[in-house]
Amino acid sequence: MTKYHKPTNKHVQAESYKVLLGRQNGKDIASLISTQDENQHGAMRRSIANAFTPTATLDYERWIDATIEELLEVVGRKTKTKTTTTTTGKFELSSMIVWYTMDAAGRFSFGAPLGCLAAEADVGGSVQVIRDRFIHWARWASMPRLERLVHRNPLLEPKSRSPSTIVAMASEKLKARMNSGSNKASVSSTKDDSDAHSYDPSPDLLQRFLEARKDFPRTLDEPGIIGLLMSTISGASDTTASTVTAALFYLLKSPEAMRKLESELMRADLPEIPAYNDVSKLSYLNAVIKESMRLFSPAPMPLERLVPAGGITIAGMYFPEGASVGCSEYYLRGSKSFSSSFRSIHQPQCSLTDRLQDVTTNTNVE
Repeated sequence: MTKYHKPTNKHVQAESYKVLLGRQNGKDIASLISTQDENQHGAMRRSIANAFTPTATLDYERWIDATIEELLEVVGRKTKTKTTTTTTGKFELSSMIVWYTMDAAGRFSFGAPLGCLAAEADVGGSVQVIRDRFIHWARWASMPRLERLVHRNPLLEPKSRSPSTIVAMASEKLKARMNSGSNKASVSSTKDDSDAHSYDPSPDLLQRFLEARKDFPRTLDEPGIIGLLMSTISGASDTTASTVTAALFYLLKSPEAMRKLESELMRADLPEIPAYNDVSKLSYLNAVIKESMRLFSPAPMPLERLVPAGGITIAGMYFPEGASVGCSEYYLRGSKSFSSSFRSIHQPQCSLTDRLQDVTTNTNVE
């Protein structure tokens, strides 16, 4: 499957991706994920490659830390003993995680949170907009032509639509930086509002895109930058929230795994907000995350590709040219036919063993 999904092969995206196309003023707006144009996709990838290198992503850690600090403050207020009773406060942690990931994605995208944690709510319906988009994809992916007739019919759709809260905020940040002549986020976009005329030294994605715009002016025009920011926020917030929630769910169901993780964290003697370089070395923590993603994939869509000219044989089965081929992520990771390490329960220790076996035999269990 890794070979099948390489960007250099001849398997172009299937029509199912067309339902992910954005819509503005009666026109389809392609993104890095939804475009079927290989030349356009290649240009997009090249234009933003420097923004997603391992070194560049570590530069965004400051924005993540700021959001973690805010999350801890909100959770701390929730868990304090109430003044009128002897019981502790209760709250829905899964919603809090979603608000955290949305604000974190806003910060490292354009230097400002969406305000979900502060409001303890889905500000402007941003979370629901993202959920509706993925629900729409799942519902109509197998019927892209019918979807176009129903949802993209120029005779039926409204003349114009108000931009979502995320789009409006991203557009405002983009225009502000272009007008100011600075690519950097202002300090007033962070928790410190002491000087609205100074700029935060930590880069964000918007700064990287504006810097790359000099070399890729056609790809990174204003709609192009907004589209990339929206794709990043949509993808990063939803997948991170589902992964964290799944990990906590499985840990609560497995007291033994919880004890092992607590033991590893205590031995590491980490600060309240640890750095990525510190936690990335914790083998059991990483095993918990990978095992949670194996059982509850953050990207469960089949990600179809079109079979190229001449057809193709996959797993002994021949598929003709033009056929749409995909694979269920849940089946791929949870089937004995595909994985020698098949198991239906959450066992982080097995993920550690699998990794050692992969290194030893130089094989890929996926």
